[in-house]
Amino acid sequence: MQCFRIFILAVIAAVVTACGHDDTFHVKGELDDGASINLRFVYYTNGGVASGITASNNGKFMFEGRSASLALVEVYDNDYRLMGRFVARNGEDIDLRLNRKNPYLTKASGNELTARLTAFLNANADNLMASTASRNNAVAEYVRAHPDDAVADILLATEFDAAGFAALADSLHELILPDARFNSVSGPVASQLAMGGAKAETALADGIVYRMSGNREAEFGKSRKGLAMLVLSDRRDGRDSVLSALRRMARHVAKDRFELIDLNMDPDTTIWRHTVAADSATWTQGWMPGGVMGRGVERLGVPTLPYFILADSAGTQLWRGSSATLAVSETVSHLR
Repeated sequence: MQCFRIFILAVIAAVVTACGHDDTFHVKGELDDGASINLRFVYYTNGGVASGITASNNGKFMFEGRSASLALVEVYDNDYRLMGRFVARNGEDIDLRLNRKNPYLTKASGNELTARLTAFLNANADNLMASTASRNNAVAEYVRAHPDDAVADILLATEFDAAGFAALADSLHELILPDARFNSVSGPVASQLAMGGAKAETALADGIVYRMSGNREAEFGKSRKGLAMLVLSDRRDGRDSVLSALRRMARHVAKDRFELIDLNMDPDTTIWRHTVAADSATWTQGWMPGGVMGRGVERLGVPTLPYFILADSAGTQLWRGSSATLAVSETVSHLR
C-alpha cells in the first residue's frame, strides 16, 4: 500500500508538471525530517484570506492555491507552528523545503521575490530567532538598505515587533517606495500604524464584532456593565503566558462587575479551535475575523500579540499593554 501511495504521488506530480495552470499556483515541497504529517497552508490575497490542508507522505507534499496577484503564503505543521513563508501567484511553480526546527532556514524558490525573501531569512536566521531587538534590527537594516524592494514591506509586516517601537515602525514604513508596497500586507500595516500612538489609546473599545462557538456572532460593547479585559492573542505568540493570566483574571469575573473576553487572532477558526481546545475556559472566548484589522479592533492600533486592553463600561481604555503580568495586576488594582 505504501508503494502504491508513492506511485500515485509520482503520477500526480507528473500530470501537474505536464499541464499548464494559468489559474493556480502549484507548490511541491518536502520536510527536512521526512515526516508524514498534516500541513495547513494560509495565504493572503485580494484583501482576503484563503486556507487549506494537505498531507506529507514520508516528507513529500503538494498543494495549489489561486491568486491573480502575488500572495503571501504561510505553511504550518500539525501543531500549528509556522514553518515557512513565500510568495506566489497563478501560473507559478514553487519548490519548498521546510526546516521543522527553524522556519527561517526554509528553502523556497519559484520567483525572484521569494528567492530574495528566502535569502534574507536564511542569512539572518540566528538574529531572527535570538530576541526581539536583534530581529527588529535585522529588519530595520534591510528596509533602510532596500526601500525599493517588496521584501522590505513583507519583513516589516511579518517580522518586526512594533510593541514599544510604533514610531520606528511608522518611519520604516514611510521609507518603502510606493512601487515596492506588497498589496496583501501594506494596507493592513499602514492602517495599523496610522492608528498607533495617542489616537489608538483614546479610541473607544466598543463595537467589536467576533464569532463564538457554533459560528454565533457576538459584539463587545453592547449593554455592558462594569470593567472588561480584552485579551488578543494567537497560537504562536506567547499563548502559555496568556492562558496563565486568563486563569488568574477569571477568578474575578462577576456579573455587572468584570468581564473577560479572550479573542483569537489566528487566520481561521480551525486553528482557533485547536488553540483553545484544552483551555477549560470559564471566560468568554471568540475568534476575530480579520485579526488585528477586524471590525472594531482596527481602531485600537494593536501593535503586537499578545495584547491586553482594560476598558470601563463606556469603552474608555484604562490600561493597555503586552505584559500578561501587568494585565493581571492592573485588573486587580481597578477592581479594588
